Amino acid sequence: MDEKDIKNLVLTWLVASLVIFFAPFFAPGYVVLGNDRVSSFLAPFVSSLLIVLLVKLVVMTLGKYIKLGKSSDTAMGLVLLSGYVFSVWLVARAALFVGLGIASFWVAVGVGIILATVEYWFFRVSSKPAVKLVSKKSTRRKKRR
Repeated sequence: MDEKDIKNLVLTWLVASLVIFFAPFFAPGYVVLGNDRVSSFLAPFVSSLLIVLLVKLVVMTLGKYIKLGKSSDTAMGLVLLSGYVFSVWLVARAALFVGLGIASFWVAVGVGIILATVEYWFFRVSSKPAVKLVSKKSTRRKKRR
């Protein structure tokens, strides 16, 4: 892993933490943060770290065997989506230790879809430079007729 991969991993973790932090506000009763061991403030950070690490592990492992490249954006999107759904469901099974609880598998599907979509759009927007470089205009004089 180089510096760019670590930066992307940290940014993905922070974005996923925000999504999981606001999930109980949009789905009260279906997504619960915190318990007697993990505070409701710490739960999104711990659970999203595990989710992001599991997704990156799934993508790296499947990327090796399926030969995912730039040309297969659809396949990569499906792998990312299934990785998020699987990892949200798996991390929520350990709710006692991470503080993220979900009501059913379908909630994991919904949260996984939202996480995959947010990650896709976040990195699509952030991959473009914030400041456009202005090219210098030619200093040559135009010919007059």
